[in-house]
Amino acid sequence: MRNDGTEQVVVDILRRTVATRWLQISPERLLLGPGRSAVLTLRAKVGRDAEPGDHQVLVLLTTRPQHGSRVALRLRLGVRVSVRMPGTIVRRLALGGIRVHRRRGLRLIFVPVVNRGNVTVQLRGHVTASLFRRGGRVARLHLTARPALAPGARTLLALRYAGRVRGPVIAVVQIRMGPGVQLVERRYRLRL
Repeated sequence: MRNDGTEQVVVDILRRTVATRWLQISPERLLLGPGRSAVLTLRAKVGRDAEPGDHQVLVLLTTRPQHGSRVALRLRLGVRVSVRMPGTIVRRLALGGIRVHRRRGLRLIFVPVVNRGNVTVQLRGHVTASLFRRGGRVARLHLTARPALAPGARTLLALRYAGRVRGPVIAVVQIRMGPGVQLVERRYRLRL
């Protein structure tokens, strides 16, 4: 971290996470003169209260001017840090119900997904979705966003369909997380 300003500033460092004793940040406060820089150190140590898997940490850096400064400007910067603690890794996703939104010939199909495991899952390149009628595939759906999903987090898979098929179909949504990990699949009856 560097102070590019012309005045001395104080930087308070705060972490926002469920992690407590096993995560340490030092120092907790910095005094930076003009043009000066400093290094923050984040240490994660294995302990009894540290659950295995991924932990998301938000480190907040908040500046405040020194007493008697000409300009009282505050700046807050958030830095996201991911810490993976050793132990048994669990990759488990669950798909929820389905909703269809119609807009000018375009169909957006939303499927909620929740990460019930203990590691962050990258959904990019792992989600496939297709529409079937009478046993044959009539369309492939396109995922409009490919988020990463942290442990305990949930998101909506937004699937786009602009084809001409209308009426009852079966949508099949699959998430393949790699070798040795169980395929997540759910079938939905819906009307386009």
